[in-house]
Amino acid sequence: MKYLGELSAFLLFIGLTVPLAAQEKQMLKYDLAEGEQVHYRVTIILDSPIEKHTMTGVISYTGLEKNSEQLSMKFQGGLKESKQAKGSSGIRGPRGFGRRPGGPPPGLFGRGGIAFNGLKETSTQLSIHPNGDVESLKAESQIPYLLGNLSLLPFEALADDSQASWQSGNGITVTQQNDSGFSRSPFRETTKVIKTGGSELTKYKIESVDGALVTIKKTYELNSPSAGQNDNGMKISGTGTFVFNKEVSMPESLSIKYDFEVQLKDSKITMPLAVAYERLSKEEIAEVRAKEEFVKNNPGINTDGTHWTEEVQQNIIKELQSTDVHVVQRRLVRLSARLPFLEEKKIAEALRPLLDKGGQTGKMAGMAWRRWKVIVPELNAEYLASLEKKKMEASVKPATENPFDPAEKPRPVAPQMRTWSDTTGQFKIEATFIELKGDSITLKRKDGKVISLPIAKLSEPDQKHIKEMAQPKAVNPFE
Repeated sequence: MKYLGELSAFLLFIGLTVPLAAQEKQMLKYDLAEGEQVHYRVTIILDSPIEKHTMTGVISYTGLEKNSEQLSMKFQGGLKESKQAKGSSGIRGPRGFGRRPGGPPPGLFGRGGIAFNGLKETSTQLSIHPNGDVESLKAESQIPYLLGNLSLLPFEALADDSQASWQSGNGITVTQQNDSGFSRSPFRETTKVIKTGGSELTKYKIESVDGALVTIKKTYELNSPSAGQNDNGMKISGTGTFVFNKEVSMPESLSIKYDFEVQLKDSKITMPLAVAYERLSKEEIAEVRAKEEFVKNNPGINTDGTHWTEEVQQNIIKELQSTDVHVVQRRLVRLSARLPFLEEKKIAEALRPLLDKGGQTGKMAGMAWRRWKVIVPELNAEYLASLEKKKMEASVKPATENPFDPAEKPRPVAPQMRTWSDTTGQFKIEATFIELKGDSITLKRKDGKVISLPIAKLSEPDQKHIKEMAQPKAVNPFE
C-alpha cells in the first residue's frame, strides 16, 4: 500500500495581523553558513493497540551554499525502529498469518510498497527558502505514519514578516495503491487505485521570546476522508511547541503530540503519536561521535536492528533479580544467544552480580557475560580485578603464629624420641614416651613395638624426667 502525498497547487500561507512587541520584531529565517553543521536527536513514538513503535536517531545538516532566495544543505542520518508487543517482555514471538483483531491497518505502518529510506542511514542534498519552503530534494528519506521525509522534519514554515501568528495550509491527495495480486492492504485486496482528497493546516503562534530562543505554539490538522464505503479515512491532529534559535538561525527543538485516527469500515482507531527533536550541543555531538567510534572498534556490539526499549529493559532486569532461579536462568539463556546494543548497559550492570553466584546460575551468567561485557568495559575491568585479587588471596600462606601470644591456643607437641637407661646404665633403648600410669610407664620403641615397665627400673635421670612431665603446668592468672 502506498501513501503518496501529492501537494495541490494551492499553497496557502496567511499572515495574521497580531504584531510583536517592538523589541521582538525580527524576521525568523533559516540560515546555515557553508561548512557549518547542526545536529539533532530525533524521537518518534506511536502507541498502537497491539504494539509500541519507537524510532530514534541522530540527523545532521551541513551548509553548502546560499543566497537570498535559497539555502542548500547536505543531510545525513537515519532512524532505528523498535517494536514492543503489548503485554510482552520485549521478545517478539513467531509471526503468524494475518494480524490480531483491533490492530491498525498494516499498510499505514508496514512497508506496503513504500521504501522508508529514513529508517536507514541516508544522505541527500536539499534546498529550502529562508522561510522553509522546499525548493528541491535530491533523494527521498521517507518515514512512516505520514510524517514525510526525515530530511525535512525540522523545517517548519516561517512567517514572511514580523508577525506573531501565521498559518500554512495545503490541499492534498492521498493515493492508496495495491502493488500485487495478493495484498495486505487495509483498503481492499485489489489492484484498484483509490485517490482521496484532503486538507492539511498548520497554525503557528509565538508565545515567548527568551534571548535568542523563540517559542512558538504549533497546531496541526490533516484530514483525508474515505473515498467510499469500503475504504478508510485518516485524520491527524495535535498541538506542541516549536523553538527557533535566532542565534544559529536554525530550529532548536520540537515537541508535539498527535492523535492519529484511522476510520475503518466498521470501527475507528485512535493512536497517540509523539514527535520530538532537539539540537545537540558540541559536548553532546562529541559524545555521539565517541559512541560511534566505540561501536566501530568493538564488533561484538549489535548494530543490526533495534535495541530494547527502556520498559523492556526494566522487565529483563526484574527477571535477573528474581528469587525464582528458573526465571533467572531462562533469561540468562536468552542473553547468551544475543549480541547487546550499546543502549542496553543497564542489563549488563544487572548481570554482573550474578557472576559471583556459585552453581549453575553462576556458570550461565559467565556464558552471558562473554557477550555483554563488551558494552561495559569499566565494569568488566573491575570484575577481572576482583578475580585476580581472589586468586592472590588463595595463593598466600597464613602468617607465622606468635609463640609468645598467650591468647593463642597451645599447640600440640609431637612426642620426641629419647634414650632411656636402666638403673645399672648397662642397658639403653631409643623410644618415645606414650603414657604414665601408676608406677609404670609405656614407651614406643624405634621399631614400633610398645613396651611397659616399672619406673623403679629406670635410671635416676629418667625418673626425674618422668616426674617433671607429670608435674601439672602453671596456670596463667592473666589470661
